[in-house]
Amino acid sequence: EAMEVGLIADTIVGVRAISTTAIHPPLPTHTESHSRYLRGITNDGTMILDAALLLTSSRLGSRE
Repeated sequence: EAMEVGLIADTIVGVRAISTTAIHPPLPTHTESHSRYLRGITNDGTMILDAALLLTSSRLGSRE
């Protein structure tokens, strides 16, 4: 919680609010290695990532 994080993007396509009631569990067809970073998916196929888990993953590395 004390960590500050910044992300750099070349392009941002859009920003929108998504209600938590519109987020459903990941599909069972997703592999474990991919679904561990997913919080859920919306009806239109938008995948919601677990940013805290993704950014603290040992696979990501760290720049201090």
